[in-house]
Amino acid sequence: MLPQVIRGMSLFVGSGNDARGYAGVIEEVTPPKMTIKTEEFRAGGMDAPLEIDLGMNKLECSFTIANYDPTLFKAYGLVPGEMVTCTLKGAIEEDGTTVPVEMTMTGSWKEVDFGSWKSGQKVQLKVAIALKNYKLQINGEEQLFIDVQGMIRRVKGTDKLEATRKALKIS
Repeated sequence: MLPQVIRGMSLFVGSGNDARGYAGVIEEVTPPKMTIKTEEFRAGGMDAPLEIDLGMNKLECSFTIANYDPTLFKAYGLVPGEMVTCTLKGAIEEDGTTVPVEMTMTGSWKEVDFGSWKSGQKVQLKVAIALKNYKLQINGEEQLFIDVQGMIRRVKGTDKLEATRKALKIS
């Protein structure tokens, strides 16, 4: 078995007909880290502490692009009604087979870094995104779906928060 290799990727900002592709200028994307916030608990009669699930840590993503496209600035600021969808499409090669990977992320730019300027070098724009939603699909199958405000954490089709939403009468 050989390691998987990212053969190519493209980033699309916006949704539907308004989505703008950045193939050729997207340099790097750092997807959100999935981390469960925990707390140690040790009660009488326990030889060691247990980790208790307290929910997830905040979801953040970042990307670096060799372009100062003015349309990228419209999402700057954590304004609830001004969320933007970013879709990362990748082609991963595994043992000679190409597998499509897609990450769909919705949020607002919390940081825009114009990098440093030096004559004769390409521009770099680094954007950090505070996410509200995240979806990961590999080969067309949903692996993860997180909707922070909707209180949904679906892992391989199983909603880990469904019983909690029902208990709280959240539909």
